[in-house]
Amino acid sequence: MFGISIGIALSLGAAIFYVARRRRDAPLIDVTPTIGNLSSLGKNESPLAIANRGSSSAREVVVSMRIRNSLFEFDEIPALAPSASQPLTWNERAGRFKLEAIGIGANWLRTAVRSAVLDAHGELRIPISVHYRDDSGTERTSFQVLHCDEQLRIRVTES
Repeated sequence: MFGISIGIALSLGAAIFYVARRRRDAPLIDVTPTIGNLSSLGKNESPLAIANRGSSSAREVVVSMRIRNSLFEFDEIPALAPSASQPLTWNERAGRFKLEAIGIGANWLRTAVRSAVLDAHGELRIPISVHYRDDSGTERTSFQVLHCDEQLRIRVTES
C-alpha cells in the first residue's frame, strides 16, 4: 500500500514538472497601455503595445477587441521574439474594412472608446483577444480586458 502511494506521488510529480516546463517554453503575450490617458493620444499614435514575456517566439499575432457591436483588429505581427515589445498599429485595417477607404482622420480607437464610455456612464470594459501560433505551430488564444473610465484613463487586466 505504501509503495503504491509513492509510485502515484512520483508519477504525479513528473506530470506536474512536465506541464510546468512545457508552459514555461510557450510564449506569454501581454497587451499593455503605452499612455495613461486617451486624451493625450496623438492622431497616429497607438495607445497599446504588445509584449512577449515568454521564452519562445510567437508568430502570426493578431489582437482584436470588441467595442459595442464592432470588432476591431490591429495589424498582424508576423513574428514576436521573446522579450520583445512593439506598438499595435492599425494601418491596414480596423474591423474588416480599410481605414483609408472610409476617410477616418482622427485616432479611431479614441473616438470609438469615447463614444462608448459616454454611453456606459462609468467604467467601460473592452474584451481583448490575442491569437497567435507558438514555435510548434499550435494556435493559442489569450484574453485580457481594457478598462477605460469617464476621464479616458486606461489600464489592461487579465480576464
